[in-house]
Amino acid sequence: SCACTTCHLYIKEGEQNLSEPEDKELDRLDTAWDLRTNSRLGCQAVISGDVVVEFPMYTRNYVQEGGAIQLGKSDQTEDEKKAAEVRP
Repeated sequence: SCACTTCHLYIKEGEQNLSEPEDKELDRLDTAWDLRTNSRLGCQAVISGDVVVEFPMYTRNYVQEGGAIQLGKSDQTEDEKKAAEVRP
């Protein structure tokens, strides 16, 4: 929905395997803590191949407290969606 920055992450490898960020994602990223040139919102990036990401400290805390972050919104099967879900 691109309503927050909870899924903010850093792309370490595989940026070429992600969709281009749209204006609404870039606008929302402007409000994220510790914005970097490799910042993306996991809920907006559509994954087409292998990607390595790093979660900022404030996002790691969210995941450790039981939150889940879903990466990508492509035509994934349910098994692929579960595999992309990050949990503690």
